[in-house]
Amino acid sequence: MKRKWLLFTLLALVLSGAAVWFFYPRTTPLYCLLVFGPEGKTRVWVVWRGNTAYLHRNGTLNEPGEQMVCASGDWAAVNMPGKWWRFSTVVNSAEDGTAYTIEFVRGSATEAPDADRRFAVYARVGEEFTLVDADPSLELAVDPEVAPQIPFGRLQIVPENAEYKRQRLIFAKENDLRAWIGTFPADKGSTGISLVQHDKGGIPENTHPVADIQFPNAMPGAPLVRLRCVPDRRC
Repeated sequence: MKRKWLLFTLLALVLSGAAVWFFYPRTTPLYCLLVFGPEGKTRVWVVWRGNTAYLHRNGTLNEPGEQMVCASGDWAAVNMPGKWWRFSTVVNSAEDGTAYTIEFVRGSATEAPDADRRFAVYARVGEEFTLVDADPSLELAVDPEVAPQIPFGRLQIVPENAEYKRQRLIFAKENDLRAWIGTFPADKGSTGISLVQHDKGGIPENTHPVADIQFPNAMPGAPLVRLRCVPDRRC
């Protein structure tokens, strides 16, 4: 009799486990890739499973990730919908030894169906500056093959996005030259950029980027006309 009861109990446990597996939805992982260093050789995967984030510091998804301690909350205090999740960690670039203090924020203050897939990434470098993922259209991906890549590396200067405002520079006349400063994917121009921010807002006062501009010469075959300028305003 005891043996029959034991078999019955084991069978009941198996069936209940199968019910949990089939009738409760499994969490779909969401992916994002962070890229660090001048050449982008330090690659860290961020994988969200439900409300928990895992960091794959070796650049692959072949091994279990490091579980992050995540804070969470909502915007009810300011009468806005949506929830947020956040974690912080430090990533060291294998190329130049730079230590990046990362803050990853997931969620959006909207009722959009994809609000929990939107995110922003902040990367502080010492007390100098903070790089901020500034593309609001980016979303965590369910497929790592098409996951967004956020670059944090060598600072660059590129012209302002042509889709926002086309710039026409005329030699020997005053021009309003606008540019982004940050780190950029090589294949996306100024799309999906990481803007430079600072505790006091904008680019630090002691940072003076220089722009080298080349104009075509009015004389056919003559050398290009070169001009160097230093931006004097922050916007």
